[in-house]
Amino acid sequence: MATWARIGPDISTGIDLNSNIFEPFYNYHVEFRNPRMPPSATLLLKVYSIDRFSLKLVLIGWAALNVFVESGNETSPTVDSGVVQISLNEGAHQLRLYYDGPDPDKPLSINAVTIEGRYIPCATLLVRLVKARVDKNLRALERDKVPKTEWIKLGLFQPRPNYDDKVYYSDKARPTTGENYLYHAMVNRSVVLVREIIPMIAGSKEQDLRTDDEIENWIRMKLSKLTDDKPLSFNLTYISRYLTTYGIKLSVDEAKNLPWANFTLAHSSFNPPGAYYFGSAWAKYDYPVFVENIDFSSLQKCPTWLDNFTAFPRRVYNKYLTVIVHLHEVAVSSLEAGALTYDLKDQAWTALQVFSKGYCNTAIYQLPLYQGAPTQRYLECLIPTLVPNVKSILFSSK
Repeated sequence: MATWARIGPDISTGIDLNSNIFEPFYNYHVEFRNPRMPPSATLLLKVYSIDRFSLKLVLIGWAALNVFVESGNETSPTVDSGVVQISLNEGAHQLRLYYDGPDPDKPLSINAVTIEGRYIPCATLLVRLVKARVDKNLRALERDKVPKTEWIKLGLFQPRPNYDDKVYYSDKARPTTGENYLYHAMVNRSVVLVREIIPMIAGSKEQDLRTDDEIENWIRMKLSKLTDDKPLSFNLTYISRYLTTYGIKLSVDEAKNLPWANFTLAHSSFNPPGAYYFGSAWAKYDYPVFVENIDFSSLQKCPTWLDNFTAFPRRVYNKYLTVIVHLHEVAVSSLEAGALTYDLKDQAWTALQVFSKGYCNTAIYQLPLYQGAPTQRYLECLIPTLVPNVKSILFSSK
């Protein structure tokens, strides 16, 4: 079991009340004066917020930065890098935020966070590392021991650069194609100052927050992680509101423990209109999309499909929109004139709500399957509410 040795104090930044909630400034400075810091030292950062729907503490994501690099390249030193010359990873860094943190039972490193980690789209942290300033006797200077009027002259204060100055090292945070689309949707959001959002969160306590000190104390209290109160994970659904221009993407990946031994045919469609289930006259308005690329090395009871995401562009927003995934058991019935004929046997289906509060649900789901095919009555029930009193046959994945 790995043990992490903490170096220096916990970092708790506070926040600039006049900054934009979508691009907050922290203006936080911390000094480390530990000469025995190991080559593998890693700066681990966590970002918290208050969920605007539940008003509960949420953990937005994790970021990590290696404090040192092997001299002459960007490689992060390992614990046993004793013979390798290392240098401070000095400079301004733009770090991705990741959904999951490192495994506490394994050694801490940036790879423990970034390798195969699921990142938070379009969200990054700006961090600067600088060498400690020294006096003429080569003793490290500390802000607490120097008059504030001398900080700039002695190099103990360096103004935060503007992001547009392009001084932040951003190669590891290059946006993907999907992030470029999201960014264009986000860039037009109205500026909301931190001090303006507090009344919405504080509710009836607003009248008690008259000064900046009171607001900052309230924020500090609200964002404090209590020992018996684990923060919620950030819901990736609520990053950017749904835009009809970009539509929806869906991937049907696998079925678990199907109650039949024949080939499985799968297709998906949307309700409303549920066109496939209301007769051929409706079908032309919303064709079912078949999942075709089956993995022939997968089990018949647990078929896997390799189609990956299918795009449904310009799908009109409907707050009750659901995607219907329908499975058919297909069996060979006969061989006539050298051609195979097939019969459709058992069926199963499931439904997933597409939208939540104006956002498109963005997650990975394991859904229960319901016996048979969805009837028109069930589809009509899905529009205003969830399916009532439907006998399910949940196929256990265990």
